[in-house]
Amino acid sequence: MTRLGPLALLAFLAACSRGVRQVSPIVGPPPQPPVQPAQPVVTNNLVLSVTEAVASADEDLPSYTKVFIDGKPAGQTDAAPRSQTRTWGTSLPDGNHLFRFEQWTLPTPGEWTPVPARWQPAERFIRVELGERTLVALKFYDAERRYSLSISREPLAPATQ
Repeated sequence: MTRLGPLALLAFLAACSRGVRQVSPIVGPPPQPPVQPAQPVVTNNLVLSVTEAVASADEDLPSYTKVFIDGKPAGQTDAAPRSQTRTWGTSLPDGNHLFRFEQWTLPTPGEWTPVPARWQPAERFIRVELGERTLVALKFYDAERRYSLSISREPLAPATQ
């Protein structure tokens, strides 16, 4: 048996690897990260939570809710399957603010569609109090043909550093 020097060994390994193809096993699409609901910031004094009742997995299509405050677009919840709770939060000056919530769904891939106007929640004033967090819970039922809106308050914890 002959002993190969380091350069000869490298040349031998390089020659051997030229004829070898590396084949990757077929494992399917890469795993998708889980959908994380938006977490309201601790200092937000208004938090919207949107839920929807779905009768079957076929109805669990993506949706989101646009938020308008005092006649101006303020933001929107994340887009997620209807069965998941979606949240959105902001900080507002204390007082009464005019809110409009607009529900959107994705019945056909790539074609976001607003829920018909007659089924959208009515525009309404919501009061934001100094030192309190206003919690707005919006829930849709019957394929978004009915909704309930509830408002509650909790003390606003001071921001921690």
